[in-house]
Amino acid sequence: MADETIESTLLSPKEAILFSASLLGKTIDVQGIVVLLDLDRQRIDIAQNGAKLILRLPPPESPPQINDVANIQTETVLRVRGILRKEQRRTFLQVEKLFPVHG
Repeated sequence: MADETIESTLLSPKEAILFSASLLGKTIDVQGIVVLLDLDRQRIDIAQNGAKLILRLPPPESPPQINDVANIQTETVLRVRGILRKEQRRTFLQVEKLFPVHG
């Protein structure tokens, strides 16, 4: 994936969850460490400072910037852009773009 700069405010998973009422349906940027990678279920979980956020990946036939998840491993730091959603009691981010953080 080409290096891209995320221009909006970067939130932690905890901030995304705590302020979810005002962020639902909006595109946000979140950064955290990959703690769960389940490509069969199109899911990645990221965490930071004890808070975990579910990332839902689009189907495999989606744009190429999402399909390179094969290079992501647990403990990878990710910046993610997506739409914050809620289903039942679970808050999750519907992923639009992934930005692995290097260094």
